[in-house]
Amino acid sequence: MLMSKRLFVCLIAVVCFTFISITTFAAPKTMPDGGTFDAEFYAANNPDVVAVFGTDEAALYNHYLQYGKAEGRLPYASATTPAPAKTSSAGNCSKQTILDISGLVYNAHNIEEKPNKLLAKFQSGTVAVRYAACTTAAPALVSAKALYSQAATLCGDYDNLQVTKTYLTQMAASIPDSAPTYDVESVSTYYSNITAYLLLEKPLYEELTRVLSEYN
Repeated sequence: MLMSKRLFVCLIAVVCFTFISITTFAAPKTMPDGGTFDAEFYAANNPDVVAVFGTDEAALYNHYLQYGKAEGRLPYASATTPAPAKTSSAGNCSKQTILDISGLVYNAHNIEEKPNKLLAKFQSGTVAVRYAACTTAAPALVSAKALYSQAATLCGDYDNLQVTKTYLTQMAASIPDSAPTYDVESVSTYYSNITAYLLLEKPLYEELTRVLSEYN
């Protein structure tokens, strides 16, 4: 009888532990496009993504759609691993292609004048100052976004431009389509996106330089 009680207690403990493990994260959410996603789960399991995009739900979901799904990252706890995207080898691009891409990147960078000044205003300014900085820089950033998207398209399926294409696509995705509304959350989200965009500039330039050096 005592053994049966102990066995019953152990069984209850196992069931409770399993239930707690399954419900550690919030229930998956149905996104506007109909997809299922759990931002908390995705953030906890992808610290490399959080380091660049932060914990904003929309930014994390966009990363999953753009890259995470093809990379086998799970969108929520009970999801199955997506089938890897099919890729085909297209060889290496010509030197002219990489020069064209570099030209677009150079123009995009110069459209948004001195982005570090914008960043400084976000770090020390009030909401009003940050909002003013956003609205001032937004048109230029949207133009830069278009150029980064164009450059990413030029990368095509060339084998030696896939890293470059990833950086360009992430940069274009990070830049908002328009200035934020005048509230703390909207301004903070805009700031997080711009920060993600700026963090990708250096590795992109380094990668472009590396690829171009292969033609010297």
